[in-house]
Amino acid sequence: MPQKTLLQSAGDGTAVPVGYVGERLTSSGTQTGNVSGNVTVNLATGVTLTPGIWIAQARSDAFGVAPTRVSCNITNSSNADLSDSDGFAWSASNSDSSNLNNANSINKNPQQVNEAVVAKAELYKRLHTGWAHQAGCDSLGFTSLCKMSGGCAEADIYKAEGEPGRWYRNESHQCYDLGQSKSDISKDMFIMLWPYLYLKGDKPALQRIWDYGQAKGWVMGRGPLSRTYMVPALTLVLQEMLLRLLILPEAVPSQDKKAGYEKHLDVMAIFTRGIMRGGISDADYELLRIYQNESPNNALAKALYHKYKDGNQDEVIAILLDEKLFPSDRLPTAKDRCEEYLWQRDPGSDWQPCDSNKIHDGVDFLFAAFVAGQI
Repeated sequence: MPQKTLLQSAGDGTAVPVGYVGERLTSSGTQTGNVSGNVTVNLATGVTLTPGIWIAQARSDAFGVAPTRVSCNITNSSNADLSDSDGFAWSASNSDSSNLNNANSINKNPQQVNEAVVAKAELYKRLHTGWAHQAGCDSLGFTSLCKMSGGCAEADIYKAEGEPGRWYRNESHQCYDLGQSKSDISKDMFIMLWPYLYLKGDKPALQRIWDYGQAKGWVMGRGPLSRTYMVPALTLVLQEMLLRLLILPEAVPSQDKKAGYEKHLDVMAIFTRGIMRGGISDADYELLRIYQNESPNNALAKALYHKYKDGNQDEVIAILLDEKLFPSDRLPTAKDRCEEYLWQRDPGSDWQPCDSNKIHDGVDFLFAAFVAGQI
């Protein structure tokens, strides 16, 4: 069932969301009628419906379906009927809702901060200060996670930006030209970069990305469109960050079993929604529950799940204190476990030692510890 959002034109081609319509998105958790009939928009306390052009927006699940927008005129500041070409009839009113966060699962502080995890994190931060993933062609994303967690102190993330708003996979800008990657940039890099820029409060950097995307038809670099084209649902994520408001699409549990890296992208999308909303929806919560059950040693999925369930991070702490995965006197190596960033891999050979002298950067440890509220 499509979900609907009430938006007001900001006069510059963007739209400011002020309320939600739909079963999951009303701030009170209720609706009048159903989505094909009359529904009520619950507004934040102090928000009124000012006269102007408003947009009734229908959208489906995350990362794919383009929204349908229909402009509507509102002339009454306290109550108005909206209708669109699909036959939806809307009633918008200024109710006394506490906020716009339809957060069915609110962020909970960790029940404890484990000093051994803190000490290990500090060691990893000291031992690895540069770009993550050996400054390779996935480095932009994982360095963003590292810096969110207080690590990679000497890495200047902005060196991966070329002309304003055009980002590359690493600071060299050469991955595509040297044949080391099939594209200059990809959606998964942005999914990890944007939360870092948002938490840093770097609206100019996010605005540059928006402006570049608008100018280029949302093709963000060279390579296959499957990698470089920013789908409409992701442009809504960027718009939400710019407006500091709440219109992220919901994750919908799938019947298809996803690979580890796909689950990681879902977890990052839920993380992003959570930091902007202060909570997550029932759909996101259920997806986290499924993922942490499927991969019980995935500390990131488990940390995010318990962040909204109960704040009990004991299981996460136990994983982070596992010396076989995260030694306490040095950085992990391939001889501990083959994969550098564990949370994007399903249980299996990637979690086992392999014959390599590679030294990992510890970003997986730092980011999971950060999400679990330990650092």
